[in-house]
Amino acid sequence: HLRSAYQAGGYKQMTDPYMLKTRNYWQYRHNDSRVPLKHHLALDGKVFPADSDFWKYCYVPNGYGCRCSVFALSKRDLEREG
Repeated sequence: HLRSAYQAGGYKQMTDPYMLKTRNYWQYRHNDSRVPLKHHLALDGKVFPADSDFWKYCYVPNGYGCRCSVFALSKRDLEREG
């Protein structure tokens, strides 16, 4: 429950209108876990627009024991990372 509450707070911050205007890309990051799920590992580092339908189904935590995170990125961040 604690993890879900923490991620709900992060989602609220990331969907703030100012944040969406300046950081409108979100990156999925897998965090270490004892039993990593293959589909979570496959999503590690993937970037999708914040308004993508992907996030309706895969925003974290997306499964029992999920320790993955989502980070907001700007277009400049993406250009810097290549």
